[in-house]
Amino acid sequence: MSAICERLTCVSKHRAALVGVLFTVFIAILSLVYFRTVTPMTAGVVALTLLGTGLLARLGTGLLAPQTAAEVQKAHLLMLTLENMSQGLCVFDTSQRIIISNERYRAIYSLPEELVKPGTTLHQILDYRIVNGGYRGSPEEYLNSQDATEIQQLGNGRIVEVLRRKIEDGGWLTIHEDITERRQNEGRISFLAHHDPLTGLANREAFIEKIADWCTRYRRWGEEFNVLLLDLDRFKQINDAFGHPAGDVLLTQVADRLRSSVRETDVLARLGGDEFAIIQAAQSNPRDSAQTLANRIIELLDEPFSVDGNDVTVSASIGITLAPEHGVIGDDLLKMADLALHHTKSQGRNGCTFFRSALSEAAVARQLLESELRRAIAQNEFELHYQPFVDAETWAICGAEALVRWRHPQNGLISPDRFIPAAEESGLISQIGEWVLRSACAEAASWPTPTKVAINLSAVQFRNSNLLDVVTHALTESGLPPQRLELEITETALVEYGSECLSMLGQLKSLGISIALDDFGTGYSSLSQLTVFPFDKIKIDKSFTQNMTKRADCAAIISAVLALAQSLNITTTAEGVETKEELRLLTMAGVSIVQGYLIKRAGPASELDFHTLSIRPVAENVA
Repeated sequence: MSAICERLTCVSKHRAALVGVLFTVFIAILSLVYFRTVTPMTAGVVALTLLGTGLLARLGTGLLAPQTAAEVQKAHLLMLTLENMSQGLCVFDTSQRIIISNERYRAIYSLPEELVKPGTTLHQILDYRIVNGGYRGSPEEYLNSQDATEIQQLGNGRIVEVLRRKIEDGGWLTIHEDITERRQNEGRISFLAHHDPLTGLANREAFIEKIADWCTRYRRWGEEFNVLLLDLDRFKQINDAFGHPAGDVLLTQVADRLRSSVRETDVLARLGGDEFAIIQAAQSNPRDSAQTLANRIIELLDEPFSVDGNDVTVSASIGITLAPEHGVIGDDLLKMADLALHHTKSQGRNGCTFFRSALSEAAVARQLLESELRRAIAQNEFELHYQPFVDAETWAICGAEALVRWRHPQNGLISPDRFIPAAEESGLISQIGEWVLRSACAEAASWPTPTKVAINLSAVQFRNSNLLDVVTHALTESGLPPQRLELEITETALVEYGSECLSMLGQLKSLGISIALDDFGTGYSSLSQLTVFPFDKIKIDKSFTQNMTKRADCAAIISAVLALAQSLNITTTAEGVETKEELRLLTMAGVSIVQGYLIKRAGPASELDFHTLSIRPVAENVA
């Protein structure tokens, strides 16, 4: 308040009309700043226009008479307005001496009270600021920049925007605004526009800009480079097991390891999800450089990560393109790297693939196949074949497995191994799977009780929250009792969909449906799967069955699986039984059910004869 009184004493020596004008001016500034109709500095410019009459220059002439009480009150309100502005304001006369200033001006530059009193020279203020590190120029530079706007970086790190305007009759007015927070916010916004907020790496937009820059550099100076696209394998499994926050922790740790694997000249980005990308400045041998980097990344990620006290392992699939060998257009390089990445995943993951033209041809073929699958769904070109399985004790047929076939209008009957992978990749398997469930249940409803129908579920079908509804609708629509439906699931589905898959299986089993673990023994964690869910049946993969007479290890695995299943009271089915010797050994080992060409090849439902078909004669010959 004392500062206000001192300034008020100075102003009170001047004419009432002038005070009225100034009051109007600063109210305009206040309204513009606080109501944000324009930016604060624009408000100052408007005010300076109003002040352009030169009245401020005449404040110090001493020719103005004392004011009335009403005018003193108005001057007091003026000073209150000045003191409550968020900007600093200081007016200098023709002799470069302060006419008036507010508290905000003093606070921005940490000036002592005596340096902001009327009559203080600009040189005194600048000398003080230079000595204390608050101004890095000279008084002459400051004076030469009159009637301008500039940004000053203070010694304490604060950033101030200064607007100076000359007054018509001499002197000038300055407005000072601390824009540190604004600049920091702008910096954060700019950073987030080009960086991933989780890892701090460049984001997709920034990476696309960088790859375009590198393409330009090659065209100008011949600088070769490589593009590596990498994807974490089975990352969803980690999210399901430990939660998304743990997944985020893993992603930041992966980003740190990737940073340690690249050079300063390389570009590292997170494109989204668990997908990362690298632009590598090529050396004398680009292919060797890319291979070395890919191997280093795979090795780095092979070491376990510590996430919330748990050791977590993750691997990466990598696709690589070389510029200019594969082109110098950014979008094309990324597409080709993605094709190479896709091939790596299809070959078992945890490796790298260089792009080659055959991958583009395969992609075109996949696209064509997907289009034909869509047409096949619309035109109902699928049909079901059934392969029976028999009880190893009674030799009677106890059920049949439904196997989908595609009756292509030009290519004839197509086996599932030629189109199911494409259907899974495109998501069309959900529609095909629903048709299989409805059709197989409707067919099996006419079979003699208690014959079962076994239907395979794709891992992709577990992504759909309506799988339970699809199954129950198929049972209700067909009238097939749930006890006569057996759903087969592979280890892949359990590994990739974890808790989601187990929850769904639990709901299906509660309906009375039997759950079988298919292709048992082919996964890396087969035995552990038996501890996470009470399967009704395990199906021994045909690769073991057909090699049991040739390889001792396959025979030993089958023997161990059968012993384990008996101890857990789980039914066993041996797939792919093709010879009498295989049948003899399996029955001696205690298998529950057998299935394969020796019993019957898969065929249309019309070929099934549950009353006469039996392998008893074959079994007796074996015995």
